[in-house]
Amino acid sequence: MTKTLYWHDYETTGVNAAFDRPTQFAGVRTDEELNVVGEPLMLYCQPALDRLPHPRACLVTGLAPQTLSEKG
Repeated sequence: MTKTLYWHDYETTGVNAAFDRPTQFAGVRTDEELNVVGEPLMLYCQPALDRLPHPRACLVTGLAPQTLSEKG
């Protein structure tokens, strides 16, 4: 059995883990020599209707609520 690693990253609406929510997930599987195995995955989350993301989070990630509504 070949060993693989799964690398992942999350984008969120801010830095407060108790309040802010995920907006995007991306992941890619590699072998032990870091060659990509399979297709990368990228998912967008629908924004919450009751909370706006922190403006700085939108600037850092480039993900506005409108973008998430379209892609999520």
